[in-house]
Parts: sequence; structure tokens; C-alpha cells
Amino acid sequence: MTDASAVTTPLLTAFRAHDLRWLVAVPSNGLQAVYDAYEETGRCIFATREEEGVAIACGLRIGGQRPVVVMQQTGAGNAVNVVLSLADAYEIDFPVVVFDRTVADVNLVQRVSSRGTARALRALGCVDLDWTAPDAVPRFGDGVRAGRRWFLSPLPGSG
Repeated sequence: MTDASAVTTPLLTAFRAHDLRWLVAVPSNGLQAVYDAYEETGRCIFATREEEGVAIACGLRIGGQRPVVVMQQTGAGNAVNVVLSLADAYEIDFPVVVFDRTVADVNLVQRVSSRGTARALRALGCVDLDWTAPDAVPRFGDGVRAGRRWFLSPLPGSG
């Protein structure tokens, strides 16, 4: 099980190091401290669906802003079409961090979703990232600099 506080500090450090000034999120348990940090600056936008979040991030990026999109793995499939047909097609660059409930989740649906989403995102070239690992912040930075779109990591408190 990943502790939320062990994820919040490196996650925010990585986001700030890459000047990701806007957080676009479909809310999920375990990330409240991240939402709070961005809400303090007035730069947290909650989307009702993942594809909406990606579209909002595209608009922010076209407007010269630096967003990051955060979602749970159960919604990543919703985002793939808009990423491929809008963000990737028009080279609108921003990271999407997908938090995985993991195959150890008590809910069968989450376990099945976790397996399938991980396979799909790895096929799209995601960076597997554990925010509690000492190399998480530099690995995120390496991925961002390399133009990687998708990052997959365990959801705090999951499994």
C-alpha cells in the first residue's frame, strides 16, 4: 500500500521542477493534498470526465500555460481517443499521470481495470513510476524532457 503523504512531496516537487502550473484532474481518493496545493494558487481545474480534462489541458497549453493531467486508471481509456486525435495529432505537449488502483485492490473491477490499463498504457510508451522511489522525481523529469505523455504509478492508499 502506498501512503498518500509519501507520494505528495515528490509529486509536487516534480511538477514544480517542470513548471507545471495547472493541475487538471478527475478527482480521486488519495490525492487531496495535491489538489489542495494547486487550489491554493487558483490553478486546479476539476474535470467531470477524463477526455474533458485532456481537452482543457490542450486549451491551456495552446494558451501558453503548462498543465499536467491527473486521473485514475479506470478513466485512462476514456482519455486515449482525445489524446491521440487532439493532443498528439496537433503536438500539444503535456504529461498525463495515471494513478493505478493496482491488481491488489479489493474490488475485482479495479483489479481487472488495472491489468488492462497498464498493458494499454505500456503499449503507448508510458513511464512506470513509483513516487515513493528515490529516483521518481528525476525519472519523471527525464520522461517529460523526452516528450513522454503517459506516466503510470500506484494510487496512494491503494492495494
